[in-house]
Amino acid sequence: AVGGFSRKFVPEVPGSANFRGLRVHSAELLDVSAIAGRRVVVVGAGKSALDCLAAAAKHAEVATLVVRTPVWILPQKFLGIPLRFLASTRWFADLVFPPYYDAGWFRLFLGYVWMPFQALLWLFFPPILWLHFAFLPRAMWPTKGLRWQLWHGHSLSICNIAAMRAMFRQPHVSCVRGPISRFDGEDLIVDDYLKGCQRRLPVDVVIFATGYREVWSALFDEKTRRELDPNGEGPDLYRQILPTADLPGLAFVGRVLSTSDIVSSFVQAQWLAHVVAGSLRPPPPAKRRHSSECYRAWRRSFLPTTSSTFIAIPRVHSYLDELIADMQPKSASQRLFALPGRFWSSLFPLRANNYMAPPSACKDDMPWVAGYGAMNGG
Repeated sequence: AVGGFSRKFVPEVPGSANFRGLRVHSAELLDVSAIAGRRVVVVGAGKSALDCLAAAAKHAEVATLVVRTPVWILPQKFLGIPLRFLASTRWFADLVFPPYYDAGWFRLFLGYVWMPFQALLWLFFPPILWLHFAFLPRAMWPTKGLRWQLWHGHSLSICNIAAMRAMFRQPHVSCVRGPISRFDGEDLIVDDYLKGCQRRLPVDVVIFATGYREVWSALFDEKTRRELDPNGEGPDLYRQILPTADLPGLAFVGRVLSTSDIVSSFVQAQWLAHVVAGSLRPPPPAKRRHSSECYRAWRRSFLPTTSSTFIAIPRVHSYLDELIADMQPKSASQRLFALPGRFWSSLFPLRANNYMAPPSACKDDMPWVAGYGAMNGG
């Protein structure tokens, strides 16, 4: 419970006080009866905005999507392979991201050798993914490259492209690119970037799919906030769990975004349980800060900005390896014998049952230990 989705963000728009229609956040749209037969505008470009637009296209009289900065929308399958499958495999992370910050010299060497081919892959992927935009409104065509969007912390949506095309073929569904200027009575005024003019949209319901703002800092006094966040980028955490500052008794679980948030939070909780039980001793604050600085430097080398202080883990498998190595250290020979199992597991997506084992195989009441060891040949 770290406050990631606790404060809905609805931008202040001039003239809102005089608007006689309904203004809601996408999280509050729980009943389609609120939009049935009405003129609906959905503000946003992410997955929530597209879900709300799909509902409006089905039940509303008019459905309009207002997008200030279009984002890449990815198909559910890429070259016939489910994209969710690809995104959560270890080998896919090796294809598109540089080696993890704590990688050994051999992994770093392979990473530098692979770098030119990685650049070619980034040239190969976008044109193929771009093909489906030809059948969508021009207002939805992304204005930034796929790599830029991904590496700068902006969201990607995975959608049923065929269903989206069919939705926008309906005469009452449209898209406008540009920021909202103001409310004017029952109309919403939007600066249409493509037409170079202001559009007046008659509207009964405006749905803001504009995300959330974090409130973790509200839990602490000013002094603790400064110690937790010396860089202004959110809590500075060792292993994304323990504060690098000397704040005993405080830890965070769940402040990472990954291709499997449940798995990463589960392994984080197990790591913290080892710390509380005394079987794992974290380093002193100075070494924690050094480790965090190395991680941040690696991350900034290809993810220079992000719209959230949440830590999106681009190589979640490597991060989980790091946590598990702390809890279950192996000798060099054990790591060598584990390579075949590690290679085999890299071909499959990350799943929670990768870290589970039958009760008879559990060690020290930690079910994931035997499961992870078996998965990696240990």
